[in-house]
Amino acid sequence: MCDYLFIILILSSQNTISGDGKSLLDSCGQARILWNGGSADVAKGMYCIGMTNGLVASLVINANSYIGTGKSGGICDENNSGKFIPTGEAIRVIHNFLENNPDRLKEPDVILAMHALIEHYQCPTNK
Repeated sequence: MCDYLFIILILSSQNTISGDGKSLLDSCGQARILWNGGSADVAKGMYCIGMTNGLVASLVINANSYIGTGKSGGICDENNSGKFIPTGEAIRVIHNFLENNPDRLKEPDVILAMHALIEHYQCPTNK
């Protein structure tokens, strides 16, 4: 838990235009359009893409640090290979989480994005 708090503090301190879930839902919607080759608001889309890449990198590194400890943390791909999650897939996971949880859209965007990724890409206990 302490690792997650540290990641949140780092991302929140660096995120001067951070918003809530509603703004992230819009940004990730734009990102999905851009990622699939469509025309959308580039600034909004890139905000979601940048946040997603930063979170995925931090959480995969966090998961890899638990190998051999008997604990789990961070996020893991479906094969628990320690590899990064594809960006387009992670954006879809975050966007779907936000669409399916409209009652949480007032929460900070980085918290919601991290929760979506951890919920979807849970790691098994590493041995």
